[in-house]
Amino acid sequence: SSTFSPDGNWIGFSNGVDNTLKRIAVAGGPSQPICALDASPWRGGSWGPDGTIVFATATSKGLRRVPAAGGEAQVLTKVDPAKGESEHSWPEVLPDGKGVVFTA
Repeated sequence: SSTFSPDGNWIGFSNGVDNTLKRIAVAGGPSQPICALDASPWRGGSWGPDGTIVFATATSKGLRRVPAAGGEAQVLTKVDPAKGESEHSWPEVLPDGKGVVFTA
C-alpha cells in the first residue's frame, strides 16, 4: 500500500521487508526513510496537506502520525474495546487536513 503527497511529487510506502515507512520522489532517485514501523503488516496510510502521514499497522492497533520529512511517529488514536473496537486502519486524511476517516 502507498500514498501520494498532496502535490503528487512523492510516494510514501512500506515495503514490508525492513519495517520502515519510506518516501520516494516520483521523478526518481533513492528512497528516504521516514520512520521505523513495528514488525507488523501495514494497514494503510494517507498523506495530509500539512506534510504529515497518518498510518496504521496491525500491531499498533490505533493510528500514528509522522512528519513526511521524517521523525518519530506519534499516537493519533487508541482503540476502545468498550466500543467493540479492535483496530483503527485504512486512514484517509480529509482534503482540508482537519480530519481523518478510518475503519474501526
